[in-house]
Amino acid sequence: MVTEGGGFLAGKRCFVTGGANGIGREIVRAFAQEGALVFFCDRDAAGGRRLEDRLGHRAFYEVDVTDAAALGDAVRDAAGPEGVMDILVNNVGISEFSPLLETDVERFDRVIATNLRPVFVTSRVFAELWYARFGGMADREKRENSEKAVAGNETGSDTESGKEKGFEATAGNGTGMGTETGGGSVFGTDAGPETGGGSVFGTDAVPETATLSGIPVPDCGGMPCGRIINIASTRWAQSEPGSEGYAASKGGIVSLTHALAASLSGSGVTVNCISPGWIETGDYGALSSADHAQHPSGRVGRPGDIARVCLMLADPRNGFIDGDNIVVDGGMTRKMIYI
Repeated sequence: MVTEGGGFLAGKRCFVTGGANGIGREIVRAFAQEGALVFFCDRDAAGGRRLEDRLGHRAFYEVDVTDAAALGDAVRDAAGPEGVMDILVNNVGISEFSPLLETDVERFDRVIATNLRPVFVTSRVFAELWYARFGGMADREKRENSEKAVAGNETGSDTESGKEKGFEATAGNGTGMGTETGGGSVFGTDAGPETGGGSVFGTDAVPETATLSGIPVPDCGGMPCGRIINIASTRWAQSEPGSEGYAASKGGIVSLTHALAASLSGSGVTVNCISPGWIETGDYGALSSADHAQHPSGRVGRPGDIARVCLMLADPRNGFIDGDNIVVDGGMTRKMIYI
């Protein structure tokens, strides 16, 4: 049984689309192992129930993601009566390749409706839940206007110890020094204590009480911290014949990611996407030596490779990564190939 424990995501609530199999299943398992309370949807009822049994709580929603209303209702229901949702992973997708002249509009639309549109649907619901908990767009605009007003009243340079214009450290005895501690991350022992002196711009240790022109910086130190992680594909930038629908859907996810990041700026929510290369979700042992050798990394990817990057993006300490697309493909898209 995969049980929620005391990992670095303890107390966080997460929703994963397409979570019953493959990459999605590994993401569900990885987040649960790090302490998150994970919910997921899929149209594979049998696979969903099996994974739900391993999680040990009601976690599975049988949903066709092309049904926008049903998908939105699933996310809202998973958020519970208090409307809590901290992490959203948009993983669901289908691969349908066919020659251009054999690809009708209905087939093209089906891929878009399965791969791309659900990212917008779930992200919009996530935003609704988030602003209901932590304040709406009007509150954000007030903060932005307040910041502009403060900036407009500032003249000259502030030379006090531990201060820089527009950035004030309110911890560490007013010297700009603070400590940052953390633990439980699966990515090693980079967690503190760390100390920094002088300007906080010159250190990795940003005090939890740091302010930007008097306005709190969302760094998850007791403040709102949300994550939206979208799964795209390296095919957003590279194609083979007959992949029009798939390429368009994955390219759309990359673009939608940075659009959402801009729209949610200042809310404490970061939005990023991951573009996997060849991730084998079937019989890994059946792959040939040539399959592995063509990759600069020396091997084909596994679902866990993607799940670990999702965990990295979900880590509360990684809020400076936003609107980005992280390619995880064993180096294939950086390999120059001539025939």
